[in-house]
Amino acid sequence: MKTSPLALNLFPAGVIEPVTQKVIAKYQSLNGFPATGQINVAMLKSLNIM
Repeated sequence: MKTSPLALNLFPAGVIEPVTQKVIAKYQSLNGFPATGQINVAMLKSLNIM
């Protein structure tokens, strides 16, 4: 039986995957924010989303 690659990376809605957390943390560190890996209001404002 072959497993779908998508089945290996399923996370509940609202959970940020580890790879995405690393990318967010990198963005944060490059832009003067604490590198938490979590999305926050300051980050969203810096991206002109809020």
